[in-house]
Amino acid sequence: MMREPLEGQRENPPWRDKRKGDLFCAGVHLRVLRSAGGCQVTKRLHLVHSAISTPLSEPSRGGALFFGTFTEDFSGWTDVVILQKQIDLLFEYKKWLTKAQLHSRTKIKIPRSDNGGKYVSDAFKALHDESGMTHQTTVPDTTQQNGAAERLIRVLVEMARTMMRHKDVDQDLRADAIKTAVYIKYRVIIGALPVRRTPHELWTGKKPDVSHMRMFGSTC
Repeated sequence: MMREPLEGQRENPPWRDKRKGDLFCAGVHLRVLRSAGGCQVTKRLHLVHSAISTPLSEPSRGGALFFGTFTEDFSGWTDVVILQKQIDLLFEYKKWLTKAQLHSRTKIKIPRSDNGGKYVSDAFKALHDESGMTHQTTVPDTTQQNGAAERLIRVLVEMARTMMRHKDVDQDLRADAIKTAVYIKYRVIIGALPVRRTPHELWTGKKPDVSHMRMFGSTC
């Protein structure tokens, strides 16, 4: 029986276990399951998951210490934003809302996040009220209720760590490694999705071209 790799320990190229349909890349399991409750949405932007990381071990180039994620539940498509301070999330959130809604030509119905102060501030509440969105938050100290977003944060951190170890690159490239992890992750098929298409294809309507991709840390 084939064992799942321990996070951050194996550094193999992408492979697929045909029996399970689980994908691995850079030694990290790529499956991110649906959030608690198992509700399957059927339209784009009906449900969006968001989470913000704990401080990175070292500042990235430019001084960023955090990153936030926005994941569209129907397609699994995710954008990541690099932040110097957690308070910067609101500005990036507004930009992402505009970009996502213009792309899909529909409005976000339900943003879901934890109950942290950054997500329940008066500014966030005013934005949701003005946009007619129903903000769902978790009960304090129950991060599993925002499981999809919380697991994604861990997966991206482990993917970035593994890629950096493999090429022994400087720690201040961690933010770049995390952005690369997102770029890779949503151009492969994820077992949690109900159809055998990549998040990139479900979000953009186009099959991803990966012919240009190289190992992280390679010289141009």
